[in-house]
Amino acid sequence: MSASRLLLQGMASLNYSSLPTSLRSASSHTSNSSIKNRNFEFNGIDDAVECFNRMVHMHPPPSTFEFNRLFGSIVKMNHYSAVISLAKSMELFGIKLNIVNCLCCLRNVDFGFSLLGKILKLGLQPNTVTFNIIIKGLCAEAKVAHAVRFFDEMVDNGHQPNTVTYNTMINCFCKVGYTHVAVHLLNKMESRGCKPNVVAYSAVIDGLCKDMQFDNAFNLYLEMMEQGVTPDVVTYNSLIQGACNSGQRKATTRLWKEMIAKRITPNVITFSIVVDKLCKEGKILEAECVLGKMIDIDVDPDVFTHSALMDGYCLVGRIDRHWSCLIPLLKRVFNLMLLVIIY
Repeated sequence: MSASRLLLQGMASLNYSSLPTSLRSASSHTSNSSIKNRNFEFNGIDDAVECFNRMVHMHPPPSTFEFNRLFGSIVKMNHYSAVISLAKSMELFGIKLNIVNCLCCLRNVDFGFSLLGKILKLGLQPNTVTFNIIIKGLCAEAKVAHAVRFFDEMVDNGHQPNTVTYNTMINCFCKVGYTHVAVHLLNKMESRGCKPNVVAYSAVIDGLCKDMQFDNAFNLYLEMMEQGVTPDVVTYNSLIQGACNSGQRKATTRLWKEMIAKRITPNVITFSIVVDKLCKEGKILEAECVLGKMIDIDVDPDVFTHSALMDGYCLVGRIDRHWSCLIPLLKRVFNLMLLVIIY
């Protein structure tokens, strides 16, 4: 059993007031000032839980702000369930904490709404961050209509959405195929005092490319640069994929050159898109050249790159090369299986 589980089980049956005075003073050896000065960076979840255990036994206990900092670090480690367990344990010591974020990340948005209701009943005003968490949770559960309604109510009640709010909504619309709504929202952003950033533009560009509207996506790409927003590798990956799917070879080459000219390094996704397109056209030699460039800049081919090459070799009848490509692919799959077994 891990150290974190042992600590949590021990805390569940522990009442601070029942501790002997000597033990209480020993457990509160860590001062409030040392807690305030620490950066809350941990080697793992067990280390974080040990810090939590020290904090709840301090007399007086640290402020809610310090617990928020601790829980924020645990959330960054993706241990959402641990945060909920620790927050429940805190109630034994009379300390309550908002865990809306953790609930929404665990796709328990309904519980998140319940907590939000309690916050409002107490007369407290949630901030934009809380609203963003709820919207993100609704989008994660594909409850688009609920997210839109909540977004509208947020605006109607005088809460100003920020860039994160808009980005979340735009990304959600694009993922469910409502790209035209995402375009409309993108156009509304600046008029509402929120300038679109590269995340918003890239999400819409990706949605347009997937809807086979490459020309519109490319025009939006030109518009974003006119607005002073610099595209990143995610933007170019979507555009290059869109150009390939639309059969616009010249546009693919242009985008590749522009990407290199802007000193944006292609990643494994970029290379895999190009290799896949070349292989489907039977241009194996060109695909091998791209693979060579990929290796030259220390970008490792992944399963998708090797799969594209294998399909290409089969297409042109080069079964010998097919098998030579299969060996590194099997090695990668085997290594992935080992990682899954280990963790």
